[in-house]
Amino acid sequence: QAVSLDIGFDWSSDQAEGRIDGFTYTMSQTTQHIPLTLRLEVPNLMVRPSLIAGVDWVSTSNPKLEKPSNYVINPPLLDPQEDSYTAWRFGFGFDFMINDRLRVPFRLIAIYAPIDRSDLTDYIKEETGPTGSTTGFKYRSQWEWQPQISLGLTYDFHLF
Repeated sequence: QAVSLDIGFDWSSDQAEGRIDGFTYTMSQTTQHIPLTLRLEVPNLMVRPSLIAGVDWVSTSNPKLEKPSNYVINPPLLDPQEDSYTAWRFGFGFDFMINDRLRVPFRLIAIYAPIDRSDLTDYIKEETGPTGSTTGFKYRSQWEWQPQISLGLTYDFHLF
């Protein structure tokens, strides 16, 4: 087939590093992806190139923020808030055919989640205590760009 609609499930352990006021911070989290993609493939070859585009429903869990040892921001930066979001997914790949239904797919994918950069409140959430005073700040755990490389094993079911 030259065109296919694919749905999947990906789990990843993500980590990023950034600098604020000369201090290095590391954010980590686990991420679950449910991609729905349209794949255009060159058929009838033993190695089949393909283009991939679609949407990705993303859910994060266990976000952590590692702060430098000489960290002195008040109110403090807290662990990031968990985020679920929808992203665009696109890339290309090669499928190495074992037989007419069994393949080894190799994919290079970019995941892009548009973030509104017009206001800092899109990135940071203020946490308040029972008296209404600020107890800290949480960053959103959403990545704007995320690369993905995958290698797998696929069995094709033909419905038509």
